[in-house]
Amino acid sequence: MTDAEANALKNKVRVVCYYPTASGDKLVGEVTLVDFTSKDKKTENMIMKVVNALAKGPRDTSNLKTIMPKDAELKSVKIKDDCVILNFNEAFKSGMPETQSEIEMLLYAIANTVTEFKDFNCVKITSGNEVVQSVVNRNMDFVAKIVETSTNNYDEEEYADVPLE
Repeated sequence: MTDAEANALKNKVRVVCYYPTASGDKLVGEVTLVDFTSKDKKTENMIMKVVNALAKGPRDTSNLKTIMPKDAELKSVKIKDDCVILNFNEAFKSGMPETQSEIEMLLYAIANTVTEFKDFNCVKITSGNEVVQSVVNRNMDFVAKIVETSTNNYDEEEYADVPLE
């Protein structure tokens, strides 16, 4: 890795966001880099950035699809024990998919993405402070694979974990 490549990664953190396949029956973890600043050391801020990255959708739009409801915004993140509580705006609930299988893919995409942080095992999702799903645990049974789609090359040995507070 050159010095220029290393400097480009200086304020980035590697995350995995999960998206449904085009057929909608599996999730694929897409590795991406998210900007990271000193204020993001607070765990809630980093989780918010990761969920916002998930909401932007996959880079590989030919094989993966965006899962977040249109106009959904993450309003707050709270942590209680090993569970992350995500509070979205009302557009999240009103824009949820119609079929049970699509709802499951949405919930597991969020849960699998957030529980990439080792300290968390579950996610509670609220929309407009109304409970959408009380507990969603990580479920890797739906995951087909994890792919590297980032245009930034880096050596895992040189890439340090981010210490969160």
